Amino acid sequence: MTRFCHDARPSSARAESIGTVRADGLPDVCGTCPSTRTIGGSDGGPPALVRVGLGSQTARMTADVLSPALLHHRTPVEFDFLRQAAFAAVSHPGGRPWRLWAVDRGVELRADGLHGLPPGGVGMQTIRIAAGMALLNMRLAVAAHGNCPVTVLLPDRSRPRVLAVLRGGAAAAAAPGERALFATALAVGRQAPVVGPGPVPQAVLNGVRSAAETERAWLRSIADAGERARIAEQVPAIREYGTAGLLVVVGSNHDAPAAHLHAGQAAQRIVLTSAMLGYAAAVAAWPADLRSAGTPPPSVGGPGLFPQVLMVVGRPDSP
Repeated sequence: MTRFCHDARPSSARAESIGTVRADGLPDVCGTCPSTRTIGGSDGGPPALVRVGLGSQTARMTADVLSPALLHHRTPVEFDFLRQAAFAAVSHPGGRPWRLWAVDRGVELRADGLHGLPPGGVGMQTIRIAAGMALLNMRLAVAAHGNCPVTVLLPDRSRPRVLAVLRGGAAAAAAPGERALFATALAVGRQAPVVGPGPVPQAVLNGVRSAAETERAWLRSIADAGERARIAEQVPAIREYGTAGLLVVVGSNHDAPAAHLHAGQAAQRIVLTSAMLGYAAAVAAWPADLRSAGTPPPSVGGPGLFPQVLMVVGRPDSP
């Protein structure tokens, strides 16, 4: 089984390494994480099923979670800490289509029903993307806590609703960029920001493109007003934003379950990166919106290029 350890370093220095499973059943992580550290611990009581509803309790997660004492202590990451981080992620307008299950030394992210969408096809694609957004926040929470996040996507083919397992690896000081992203995740929360008019500087576009590529996704910007209008004819969902901001496509090179999870993590990282740079990003069209449009125009996708969501990036505006 392939396992990935996300090194808590800036994207320019990060190298995702492939590990193996040790004889004792624990993941062997990358060179920056020479040992493993548990999240839950075997003495932490039985696992509890948590139905993630629409209510968010992010008020508990204040700036004190980023204090140096917490970032470098050796206590396990609390399940509630990860749950609150997941709650703060942007999600589908129909609700959070996933559940969290506390497992030994980690947390399991499971697919749940999404209201109004079938369990297969575009419905599961939407669930995976929304779950990926929550997964990114939990990875940042583990990193900010002072551990290397060890993520396994789709760990069991016999249990297709298990989307990912996240565990805390060895103690590793969080990079300033990861700490800043996590602080932004707590501040932004799950509410979709209001994107206002105005140009988007090239530096901001470069930042959000780098954010997408960090999560193994690609980003394509639609700067031409005429092309954006043609896309709006096929994808009515983006008409809500009019001409505000810059329309971008977040996609993958494969239309596979793991690619959907990566796209969700990319979309959430774009939201957080935009906020860090003083801008706002929102998901304008989900897979169901894109599927209803039929064959996407060449500016959105093509052979070997699978669009997952459309987003709008721009200056934040008051509602």
